[in-house]
Amino acid sequence: MKNTIHLTTHSGKMDGIRSISTNPLTNQFCNRMHDCGNDRVICTHCYATRLVDFRLSLQKHVENNSVALSERVIPMNELPSYNDELIRFDSFGELINETHLINFFNLCYKNPQTYHVLYTKRCNLVEDMAHLKPSNLKVVESNPIVDSVYEKPKSPIADIVFNVVTPEYLEQNPRYKATCIKACNTCRLCYSRRTPMKFIVELLK
Repeated sequence: MKNTIHLTTHSGKMDGIRSISTNPLTNQFCNRMHDCGNDRVICTHCYATRLVDFRLSLQKHVENNSVALSERVIPMNELPSYNDELIRFDSFGELINETHLINFFNLCYKNPQTYHVLYTKRCNLVEDMAHLKPSNLKVVESNPIVDSVYEKPKSPIADIVFNVVTPEYLEQNPRYKATCIKACNTCRLCYSRRTPMKFIVELLK
């Protein structure tokens, strides 16, 4: 049976960049991080969890993606083709398993004209399959700890690291400033093939 992979069209900050996302509500990693009880863990502030829980039509689409992408390696002829300049992987959700990652890799291979960007806290999964990583995939390591800036990725597979801080942290550490301040499609620091910066800083919402 052919899998239908849903591409989410965004408004707001991600207007103009579509994503292939999964359901954070049924992701064991997401649940464990969200319910850890430590508000310094960024997942306890998860916007995606609130949005997916509220928008039932979106929840249906991303849950379908979770099942489709994680249960089997989808044959190339069943994967979608698209002509987007940029695609983000897991704007909502997180890598579920290696099968999920292989399907993301194959989406890159099937759509070589598109530059794909994966934000993940599970860089270890990508490291295990580094030899298969497509050239049109950028890995953004998501720092899980609020108010703890990594100036470069901890994972050797990541191209850049994304940090989230509070205004108080920036006041106490003036050497840092918020660099994630525009719409993604306007800024493109995370989405450029040749970003000179190795770390991004965003204010906690």
